[in-house]
Amino acid sequence: MRDTSSPIVVGDRVRRYSRGPYNGSHKDEEHASFVEGVVFAIKEILLTTRVYIKVDRIVYNGKEVSVPDNYIVNPPVNGTPIVSPDFRGVDTYDGIVRIAHAEVL
Repeated sequence: MRDTSSPIVVGDRVRRYSRGPYNGSHKDEEHASFVEGVVFAIKEILLTTRVYIKVDRIVYNGKEVSVPDNYIVNPPVNGTPIVSPDFRGVDTYDGIVRIAHAEVL
């Protein structure tokens, strides 16, 4: 499912993994936490490029939950340096996975 062949663009359907109680692991779908939706903008905010996603599906700890009206998330683009989850250094953000290209939708 993970598609890294080209950058994410406006119109792509994506899944954004969270660092939930099971760390939102890409491999552990049974306990994964993530949101899904369509990218509607990509903007630079305070020197960080962010992907704006209109969310239409939320899964928390492997269970689907209701989506609040007009729910939007804006994670950094993949490859952005971030503080590692254990605060021991710098990690690279890679939590966004393309589900479908904009041209397919």
